[in-house]
Amino acid sequence: MPLKSVRRAVAALSLALASAVILFSTWGTPSPIAELRKDALPALRAVPLALTPNRRAFSRTDDDALVSAIRRLQLPPSPQWPELIHGLRLWGNAGFGESATWSGRRVLRMVFDSDSMQQHFPAGTFHQLTDQGLKLAVVPRALYNTDLRPADPHPHKTLSVLAMLGTPSASAFKVHGRDVALSEALRYCLWSFTLDDEVVWAVIAVALYAPNVGGWENKFGERFAFDDVCDFLMTSDTRGASCYGTHINFGVAALLNADSQTALLSPAVRRRAIARLNEVSGVLRRTQSSAGAWSAGWSDDVARCIAEPSRIEGMTVTAHTLEWLAAVPPEVKVDADMVLRGCDYLRDILLQESPAGFEGHFSAYTHALNALRMWFPNLWAKHIRPSTAATATSQT
Repeated sequence: MPLKSVRRAVAALSLALASAVILFSTWGTPSPIAELRKDALPALRAVPLALTPNRRAFSRTDDDALVSAIRRLQLPPSPQWPELIHGLRLWGNAGFGESATWSGRRVLRMVFDSDSMQQHFPAGTFHQLTDQGLKLAVVPRALYNTDLRPADPHPHKTLSVLAMLGTPSASAFKVHGRDVALSEALRYCLWSFTLDDEVVWAVIAVALYAPNVGGWENKFGERFAFDDVCDFLMTSDTRGASCYGTHINFGVAALLNADSQTALLSPAVRRRAIARLNEVSGVLRRTQSSAGAWSAGWSDDVARCIAEPSRIEGMTVTAHTLEWLAAVPPEVKVDADMVLRGCDYLRDILLQESPAGFEGHFSAYTHALNALRMWFPNLWAKHIRPSTAATATSQT
């Protein structure tokens, strides 16, 4: 390689390393924006709404192959935070699979006590106090595959999981010895709110905790209402979006689910959202593979996918799709045979995967178990987790 090319390569590498250092050093540093007005925080529900259980769930209580498949997934021996928060979402307060060490109760102690988190993660905690509330740090995409310190895999993922687990809004964090109300995490969520393909988790947290009282305002002075968010999600391009665009569908399904319990959407927006998910459900019937899977191209309106996706791609897309289909209201038509083929595909993938495969893709595989939990709640209650099966609702 010519000397000039070597120098350019070294300079580029140095710039990349310097950028990573700067990004890491400023990760979580609050922006010098004026503090959010106190009246911009809606009054919170004492207990968040619970996404209603799957109305179309299969009543099957015994299936040896399915039970064996579900029991194969175990927490990795040295879990990082994304794996722990996915475990909490799936198993709730109970033990994580057959783990004698980890449980939802232990993870929740880490969520609500920064000292407890730092005992396990000496590099730091994800609790960051700012003038705009409590920020729970997110893994920057440039650093996603590095084990620097605990951070959410998606913005406000932990807050949304707390909401879906029914955590009372009066709960308090202990951040470096200081009591901080859970509402301060929601305050930061609203202050930093932006419409992008990662908005789903913020939407879920706000929809479940905050009544519809006219919307909220972010740090730029932009005002949002649930109608605005739902319209944005319905018109978003799913291609290239997070988790193959399936989070976008889940966001619409979750808003409709919550709106069925308390008015969040206008009648016109609700009708459009139902029509949109009915359209997507029809596309899914046409793009499901012969094995029962969906691929990254699930949104392409074709007669049938010819090639089967790779194992991880097929499992990830299929699991996420079955999760949001379980959350939709009755007005959205869902083909039972299509769902059953997808569940059979997940069962077979779980039975075929190696221990190393589970360890390398644990977070993704929790979605497969969660989908099966939502579609077979009676089986889950009898064989897997009797103490938490009553919450067999959508969490993706």
